Amino acid sequence: GSFPGIPEIAPVGHCFAHNEHLRLFRDEYLAHVVKKKCPSGVCKSLLTYSIIADKCRKCSLCAKQCPTGAISGIPGKEPYVIDASKCIKCGACMTACRFDAVVRV
Repeated sequence: GSFPGIPEIAPVGHCFAHNEHLRLFRDEYLAHVVKKKCPSGVCKSLLTYSIIADKCRKCSLCAKQCPTGAISGIPGKEPYVIDASKCIKCGACMTACRFDAVVRV
């Protein structure tokens, strides 16, 4: 089908089904295809993790939990940052952070 989890109406109504899906799920479609974002946070490939510098306590808990070493910073001196090219989007950093500094965007 054109959208996972949404059944096709019928082979004869194929064009109608696509138009109807686009009408009903336009915002969702545009977010995924144009903005490359998943509003519901379900599509792992479209997620990115980020650290809010103002909330970061520079404690290194997130970096210690990262299995790929994608998080860098200097304990007690500078906020930590996530290298998106190394991040596997497992969420371990978000779970480890006690200060809500790690966010999924």
